[in-house]
Amino acid sequence: LFLVPVIGGLVSGFLVFKFAPEAEGHGTDAAIDAFHNKGGVIRGRVPIIKGLASIATIGTGGSAGREGPIAQIGAGFGSFIASKLKLTSADRRILLLAG
Repeated sequence: LFLVPVIGGLVSGFLVFKFAPEAEGHGTDAAIDAFHNKGGVIRGRVPIIKGLASIATIGTGGSAGREGPIAQIGAGFGSFIASKLKLTSADRRILLLAG
């Protein structure tokens, strides 16, 4: 029974390492970094991988924090929508924050 969180952590780590290394760590830090240093750009796969990794971690009893994962997921979807609508960098940053 104590191996369940370990398995969840391994699945989560594999997903992040293999598909979106920028999704590791605290989501709030990544969203702030994207806002200030990357023009509001977050790759489209990041919110999906972060969501799946969070499901694997939290669903198996691990700890992922309360606001970090959803902050990065929301920011990623905001950035994705802005890129599909071909918005300016300033507008992309606004959608990143709104996400």
